[in-house]
Amino acid sequence: KVKKGTLPRLLKMLFSFYKVPFIIVLVCVCLSAFAAASPSIFQRYVIDTASLALEAIAKGTTTDAITDYFRPISIAVIILACIYLIGLISNFVQARTMASVTQGCLHKLRTLMFGKMQKLPIKYFDTNTRGDIMSHYTNDIDSLRQLISQSLPQLITTAIILTTVTIYMFYMSFYMAFVVIGGMLVMSFVAKKIGGSGA
Repeated sequence: KVKKGTLPRLLKMLFSFYKVPFIIVLVCVCLSAFAAASPSIFQRYVIDTASLALEAIAKGTTTDAITDYFRPISIAVIILACIYLIGLISNFVQARTMASVTQGCLHKLRTLMFGKMQKLPIKYFDTNTRGDIMSHYTNDIDSLRQLISQSLPQLITTAIILTTVTIYMFYMSFYMAFVVIGGMLVMSFVAKKIGGSGA
């Protein structure tokens, strides 16, 4: 039986094993998520400004006035390129750091498991097959490896992107945000009903 609060216990254990690298990974994950959510914010500004510039060109506005439109577009594109660069660097640092953290944590977990196993009574080994015991060192640890290296960073990234996009939607249009969220809830309800009836 799995105890409640398994994920917080795992995070606490990871933090105790590799405090500084784990903080670096969390910061890199947040930066990567911000870089992934930024285009939706900058695209509207660039498109609106470009539309105004094209209207000014069509009306025969002076070159200086047209330049005033394109200057903020250039600044926004440069800022967006810098954000993308920060995202790429963050992904690289996160991948390298997470690889060493994952391998080190798995080694420490196996060492702790072996120490606990040595303290078990002989009766435990008589009532449990060797395959059941070794599965904790292989299958269970491999599941933890996938959780630490892939699922956990992806979960944090998805949560940050979802929160950022939701806040931006409410900022842009309060009513349209409710329409989108309501549509998602209806789709989820219908999919659940269809899936349940098919089962």
